[in-house]
Amino acid sequence: MKKTHRPIERRDENTTEPAVAPFGYSDYVSAKSTLLAAAQRGPFYASLCGASGVGKTSLARGLAAELDRHRFLPIYVAASRVSTTGFARHLAAALRAPV
Repeated sequence: MKKTHRPIERRDENTTEPAVAPFGYSDYVSAKSTLLAAAQRGPFYASLCGASGVGKTSLARGLAAELDRHRFLPIYVAASRVSTTGFARHLAAALRAPV
């Protein structure tokens, strides 16, 4: 199945108001709203995976900016190949858990 990116309609070029989304694709907006809705329903864990340049970091930053910092702790792991042990260590460090 081939993915297609559909640009979000932008506001008039003469306006000083920002565009609706910082990343101009409907799949970004859809993924962000789905993840935000899931986070509001209760305990929530997510993993963003994909090829280089598809918008994972933009999506993660957008989510982190909108989540309540008192309720959620976004953890960023950037590695093309991470072992289970390496991931566990990174997670423990981010949570300030003794290793």
